Amino acid sequence: MKKLVTKILIILTIFLNIPFSSEASHLSKLKSDKALEYHNFRMEQMPKTFKTKIIPASTKPSSINFKSEPNKKIQKILNESDLLSVLKFQDNQVIINEISSKLKEDDKMYSMSMAKSLIGYLVGHAVCDGYIALDQPMSRYVSETQNTIYANTSIENMINMAAGDSPIWGKNYSLNEYTVPVLNSNEKERKTILEIISEKQNKSPENIGVFRYSNADTDLIARAIDTNVPNGLAGYFNSKLSEPAGNNNDMFFFLDKNSWPLSHAFLYATRLDYLRMAIKISSDWSKNDCIGNYLKDRYTNSVKTGQKDFKKYGGFFWFDFNLSKNPTASMSGHGGQRIIIDLKNNSIVLYHSIRIDFDQNKLENILFKN
Repeated sequence: MKKLVTKILIILTIFLNIPFSSEASHLSKLKSDKALEYHNFRMEQMPKTFKTKIIPASTKPSSINFKSEPNKKIQKILNESDLLSVLKFQDNQVIINEISSKLKEDDKMYSMSMAKSLIGYLVGHAVCDGYIALDQPMSRYVSETQNTIYANTSIENMINMAAGDSPIWGKNYSLNEYTVPVLNSNEKERKTILEIISEKQNKSPENIGVFRYSNADTDLIARAIDTNVPNGLAGYFNSKLSEPAGNNNDMFFFLDKNSWPLSHAFLYATRLDYLRMAIKISSDWSKNDCIGNYLKDRYTNSVKTGQKDFKKYGGFFWFDFNLSKNPTASMSGHGGQRIIIDLKNNSIVLYHSIRIDFDQNKLENILFKN
């Protein structure tokens, strides 16, 4: 048992101390068996290391129509890499459905940062329901931020990753700034969200409105939802997304030691439930009701990222994918987790992987040309 614990600590310590960028894959240079070890750790051990919060399955599970033929090009990539799952939904049916032997159909796969966009979608409902206003400061909804750099930062700047918080984190984003201490494998050394934020000097924001990616922003927004809507974040997640999407399985996310939601990554759901939620979000985007208008406004009021793949960002969504001629809203996670919604045709591309040890552009070209 002692050897197992030591092994787990070593794996997570390595995992948490490698610099990160939104497109990087720090496992890319490992041998396949080592990469699979990381994957199994995320799938099996991490949920045992943290407190979790369950989001129930829908009381009215939905079915998905399939009209897919084997795709030999994608199967070849699956067989030669750590790509795990590929789905494409178009014209109300799945037209591509490929899955690796490394992932079972009912496995709950970790989201990485795709979870941020789901939180962003819930912000929209909280705005429509009158629980949160985009022009109000963080401290109105999370009082603990009163003496921090976020005290007067608007909710809109938070969800646009334009909070002006570089004075406390630095110019360049890294896992080390926040994710390392909040997800530390040693519970005695692990810090809460509040501890990390409170330890930073109460500096004035700089470059408000300019894109600067931060995991802390999402967790603070998740805390705002958790304490300002009925039944907390999990209940709101269920009523606004998993229930109407018809999710067939429950989901869960991690909590810190204060029971604040850790929502910037590591939501666990099945591949088809991710698709169901994407279908729901895509459907809402095309509506002219409150949530539909809110989502469309996020695209209009987005900020430039300066990145190649996704040119704009707003409401915790990435916009304008470079391979699509149409407007897109995307959820993107470290190591090859993506959901890309074509906002004109309501088609959806979704894939998961352990790491990007394959030609990502080749895969996406196959998916967008199919």
